[in-house]
Amino acid sequence: MDKVLNLREIKEITLDELFQADYGKDDVLEAETDKRVRRVNLDKAVTLGRSAKIRTRLVLKTAQGYSQVKGVVHFVADKGITLEKDHFIPMHAIHSVDIY
Repeated sequence: MDKVLNLREIKEITLDELFQADYGKDDVLEAETDKRVRRVNLDKAVTLGRSAKIRTRLVLKTAQGYSQVKGVVHFVADKGITLEKDHFIPMHAIHSVDIY
């Protein structure tokens, strides 16, 4: 990844706050390898989320800066992902994926 972020310094937002989030147009990741890693990690998160309800921490780039949100990933597509409670996040806004 191009930019190293300290997770302790990134503001955590709730799932309800995602409805007000404004995402930019550009992808936060530049390298194709980073984009592939993001997609593979999201695919793993969907599998674990559906089978064992394992939660995932996502670091997102919004108009207000970087934010993190925790939830169960239900669906992944090329355009984005869907978290629990039908929250859609565009793929280009996802900086990192941490399954815990």
